[in-house]
Amino acid sequence: MRFGFLSALALSLPLLAACTGPAPPLGDSVHVVDRQKTAVATIKGYSTPKSFLGAQEWTVIDAIDGKYAFYLSDIRNGIPLAPGPHAIVVAYHSGGSRFLVAFRLEARANESYVAKWREVDGGLLGLEGSTVVSIENAKTGEKVTPENRIHGIEPGQQYVEPSGPPETLATISATRQTSLFETSGAAFLQSVDGKTVEKKPGFLGISSEYDYTASFKLSPGLHALGIGIVAFEGSGHWVLPVMFDVRPGAHYKLRFEKDSQRADTTGEKWKAVTVWMTDETRNGEIVLPKTSIPVMRDYF
Repeated sequence: MRFGFLSALALSLPLLAACTGPAPPLGDSVHVVDRQKTAVATIKGYSTPKSFLGAQEWTVIDAIDGKYAFYLSDIRNGIPLAPGPHAIVVAYHSGGSRFLVAFRLEARANESYVAKWREVDGGLLGLEGSTVVSIENAKTGEKVTPENRIHGIEPGQQYVEPSGPPETLATISATRQTSLFETSGAAFLQSVDGKTVEKKPGFLGISSEYDYTASFKLSPGLHALGIGIVAFEGSGHWVLPVMFDVRPGAHYKLRFEKDSQRADTTGEKWKAVTVWMTDETRNGEIVLPKTSIPVMRDYF
């Protein structure tokens, strides 16, 4: 993608820190697989050399099954995955911009996977939406997930809500905080099994944005949910991917709170967001454990 035509989220400070300084105190939020006990698959990102005129492009495996992965030391050799279904977020980078794309991957034992991208129908100007990301089998080059656009929605990749009697379905609702009528934070459903939920029109209909107040229907069973998070000005947009077994008749509520300052082992301070989900039909029972995500360095 031609960086001069991007209007994207700025590269967040935690990602910069991964390359230039100490990692935040992720603790239990880091993806771990025991290589000694599991016939693992692996997954990794991909990069291209920086060209003379264009920006360097690369992908990173940002998060797996509710755990963050971009700080792992073995990222170049592949991050281990247990065989089976996984909720994965890939971060595509172009120059100083970052785009998060969610997928559901059915991993097979002893296979290797890589997140790649390609340009599509962008024309000579390289307009926004002309890059799609997918996960491939690293050995054969076969795409094992559908392609998703970094802007807009690839045809056939929009989430379609199921139909049926209410007692056979579930619903999931967002939580939004406001300040002076503006969104100051939100936890919302961004994708289901790699398919992006419907967005609302943006300013003058030129672009679209996620609805931070929306509710969506879900069919029962195991799904890869992409939970979108916005919290602090300048912290960017985060996506927490989780595999979740949906119960018929449930009403799930996504919740979040902004954490106080946290210190890592070097004494650096971080702002964080804690995300969880409750079942309102069971008196607010927590059905998705609280996950604390350091999202930006706090210099004050």
